[in-house]
Amino acid sequence: MNFALTLVRHGQSTANVRHMLAGWKDVELTETGRKELEKLASAVDYPESDIYFSSPLKRCRETAEILFPGRKIICRDEFREINFRMLEGWILSSKEEMDAYFADWVNDEAYLDEETLSDVMERGSRAVLSTVAECEAEGLHSATVVM
Repeated sequence: MNFALTLVRHGQSTANVRHMLAGWKDVELTETGRKELEKLASAVDYPESDIYFSSPLKRCRETAEILFPGRKIICRDEFREINFRMLEGWILSSKEEMDAYFADWVNDEAYLDEETLSDVMERGSRAVLSTVAECEAEGLHSATVVM
């Protein structure tokens, strides 16, 4: 059976603006992020899905509610972003410092005990594969995940 999976990134969050490492920290969308998503909702024809999932974090739930109004959104922990652990909430001095951090991170380098790229890819792959298998077992043909 063919299965269509649509992945959607959350809108601009308060952590994005502050250059904060906030993978599991529950931060909200900015007003700019909300407005950008409202524009996207009217301009982009997102594919219809049989089921909609989201990370339980506010920024993801808000994004899902704006882009897919009236749809039931199922929150799942396995769709959370990077677990920065001890670095959660750290604010970097600039976008350049954040870019440098992630340049190292994509090479699987961790500063302390945060998840590495390999960790996130493994966790994310398990989440996607189990979600698709569960949906297919229920006879569904498509899903959207907001992360």
